[in-house]
Amino acid sequence: MTGSGCAWCGARVVEHHHPSGRVEPNGPYLDGELVIALCKAHHALAHVMLRRLGLDWLPVATPPLPYRVRRLAVHVGHAASLGRPVVFEPAVAWGLHALLLDAADLLAVAP
Repeated sequence: MTGSGCAWCGARVVEHHHPSGRVEPNGPYLDGELVIALCKAHHALAHVMLRRLGLDWLPVATPPLPYRVRRLAVHVGHAASLGRPVVFEPAVAWGLHALLLDAADLLAVAP
């Protein structure tokens, strides 16, 4: 999803955004290697969208995995709504790989 510019508009000047978020402001990222490139305007919009959906910070006593997956889904869905391809560079794909394996492990033990 990083590609050569903003994942949502293609602009060249980008900021790195961590789509799966943090537990709290200034806390560690839940998936530090999982980043997408967004221009300054879309980076701000991403945070507004997440805040409106109640996904800006992990609620206390909430398991982080569903939160991480929901946040990533918001970003992928928005890219799709804009008709943008979802492309991951190899280093970022490893972050997505780890998140999906965590999700698969949880689903494998679910009743």
